[in-house]
Amino acid sequence: MEALLPAFRQEVRKLGWIERKNIALEYRFGEQKPERAPELAADLVRLKVDLIVVTGGPQALAAKKATTIIPIVMTNIWDPVGAGQARRAAGGATEEIRAHHQSESGEANRPHDSA
Repeated sequence: MEALLPAFRQEVRKLGWIERKNIALEYRFGEQKPERAPELAADLVRLKVDLIVVTGGPQALAAKKATTIIPIVMTNIWDPVGAGQARRAAGGATEEIRAHHQSESGEANRPHDSA
C-alpha cells in the first residue's frame, strides 16, 4: 500500500482534497503481517474514520468484521463477492462504493448506512 500512496494522494488532490487542509488521512500498515489486520481495522473504527481503504484479502475481511457502517474501498481483490468481502446486490452488482464530501459550508456530507 505504501507504494500506492503518491498516486492516491495525486488522485484525491485532483478531486479537490488536500491533505491536512480539507482532508485528514490516517495511515495504518501491517508491515506484511496479515495477522495485524484485525488490530489495525479496529483502531480505524475507534477513530471513527469516514472511509477505510484496504489492499488485499485479509485486510478487507478484517475491516468488514470491524464495521458495518464505515464504507470500505478494496483494491487488489479479484473477486470480492466470491471471497466473502462484499455482497451481491439485487441487480447483480456488488455493493456500491460510497464516499462523502465536505460542503462549502464546511459540513461533512456522509453516506447513511442502508442496512
